Amino acid sequence: MKISIAMTTYNGEAYIEKQIRSLLHQTRIPDEIIICDDGSSDATIDILQRILAEEGCSFCRIIKNEKNLGYRKNFKKSIGLTTGDLIFLSDQDDIWEKEKLEKIETVFEHNPHITALNSAFMLIDGADKEISYKERKGFLNHGFMKKTGEKNALIPIEYGMLLRYNISPGCTMAFRRCVKDMYLKSTKSILPHDWEINLISGMKGGCYFLNTPLIKYRIHGKNTLGMSTDDHPSVLEFKQDIDFRKASIKEKLALFSIMDRWHRRCRIDEKEMKVYNKIKRFDRLRAQAVLKHKKCAWIELFFMTCMLWDGKYIRFKSLFGDLFYTIRRAR
Repeated sequence: MKISIAMTTYNGEAYIEKQIRSLLHQTRIPDEIIICDDGSSDATIDILQRILAEEGCSFCRIIKNEKNLGYRKNFKKSIGLTTGDLIFLSDQDDIWEKEKLEKIETVFEHNPHITALNSAFMLIDGADKEISYKERKGFLNHGFMKKTGEKNALIPIEYGMLLRYNISPGCTMAFRRCVKDMYLKSTKSILPHDWEINLISGMKGGCYFLNTPLIKYRIHGKNTLGMSTDDHPSVLEFKQDIDFRKASIKEKLALFSIMDRWHRRCRIDEKEMKVYNKIKRFDRLRAQAVLKHKKCAWIELFFMTCMLWDGKYIRFKSLFGDLFYTIRRAR
């Protein structure tokens, strides 16, 4: 298999050297690295060029964007320029384990039905020190997924779970060229690129999770770790929280407009479609209650929460949080 890495950068001089060296020193050397820089004004490009010259790397391309695209469109551009059979996504500030490419390639080789694979990760701070995290009971991957599984287990991800939330940061994932092609044809860059890619794979049962930590995911002052809406730090501030809730609802409505188009092109299992329609109904009710302040929507929303409760995305804490902030906003 030909392996490509799609990487994006923007003012990443603080950590870019450790990230790029971890890509170049893999036990399975990548065949291609595409780096799209989104208009950095610091030394990011100079550092990359110096390291690539030191390493004698001939398989890496650096593309400087003429204007700032934003992270979603920049990743789309980088993915579109890859030519590999497997595409890995890379941020600019993490550190990859040396065996990452080798281990994930092996999983794909032995499991042709897998089209997208996400791995577990460790947390580190700005000084490379590991951040301890106590996993909640019944959850995996630092709270991203409500699932259980043994260490190093290969776990299938249901389409219904992906319709609720994404399961891992994009920098942990790899996917086949067929997924890349569908993503590039259909994306409007409304949703996070990694979530779209997992959804495309999940429609046909091809999205999986490998419970083996293969990157050190860095938490520092200029980034955040995506969690569920109620775990978002802005919950401490009323105005920020209600704005965040509204944005997340609008994002889910955008998701359904995208998924409806995909479903017209691809035959989806009847059981999965029933789950899809229920979740779609739930989020539309949530939009009516929170965005349009329709009181009648709250009753049905309560009963749908009882029916679809999953302990992470659909839970009573979220419902009462929506109600509390809607009432406060109305005053």
